[in-house]
Order: sequence, then structure tokens, then C-alpha cells
Amino acid sequence: MSHCPALGMSRSYSHLHCNERRAISTMLDQKFSQSETGKHLGRDRATLTVWIRCSSWRSRKLAAIAR
Repeated sequence: MSHCPALGMSRSYSHLHCNERRAISTMLDQKFSQSETGKHLGRDRATLTVWIRCSSWRSRKLAAIAR
């Protein structure tokens, strides 16, 4: 269990597995919504939101857009 200090969260959540993180990244790259991706993985959309905001996925995507 962990939390994301960047979001000011104190609520615990279970970590995503490597294969889930890859699937999320792939599905978001393919323009699936967070809701669709969460349903596919059996995870709440909020879990994906936390991972996207706290992970380097977002940083890499923003950097690519800025190029």
C-alpha cells in the first residue's frame, strides 16, 4: 500500500503490477479512455488517475508533445 504525496493523498491503494502499467500505457496511447482501461483491467478509474499523475508516464508524454 502506498500514497501519492504529490496529490496530497493519505488514502492507501494497492500498487499496480508491471503488466497492468504496460497495459494502461498502451491503451492510453491507443486513445482508450481511463474508464474503458480501468474496466478492462478490473481497476477503478481513480486508481489509473493516481498512477498517471504520479508516474513518469505523464512526464514522458508531455515531453513528447513539447518537442
